[in-house]
Amino acid sequence: MVDSSDEPDEFRRKLSTTRREVLERGDESGMNIKVVLTKSDLGGNIESAIEIVNSMGMSDPLVVSSHDGQGMDELRESIMYSLYGPKTTLIVSQAGDGERSAEAYVSQIYDLGIVTEKKDLELTLWCGKAEMMKLLSKSNGRISIK
Repeated sequence: MVDSSDEPDEFRRKLSTTRREVLERGDESGMNIKVVLTKSDLGGNIESAIEIVNSMGMSDPLVVSSHDGQGMDELRESIMYSLYGPKTTLIVSQAGDGERSAEAYVSQIYDLGIVTEKKDLELTLWCGKAEMMKLLSKSNGRISIK
């Protein structure tokens, strides 16, 4: 995270220092550094900041402002994707006589990962692939991927 309202030289210094410190702590080959430009609402030179990020060999940054909410959804999606991979939309079917309730499956889905959207019995879930496969295999066909 770098303050996009900083002057270009200060911005470059902070970004360079942060990049070096992150790379020193891990194996660069498996690392995916995502730059986040904060305080975009303060009127800094966003285009210049993006050029600096790109000139250092990093991909386009996310531009965010917690003040006006700009980019916050994209930041959340990026973090979730890096933790869990792609999100999955699940559909839970209604229960027949003597079957486990749909609500019980919905509760189990909430326990499994992070649900970001829910409309009736359709849920958008972020979770690991192994956990997802286990859930589906134990649902007796009551949970399906949309």
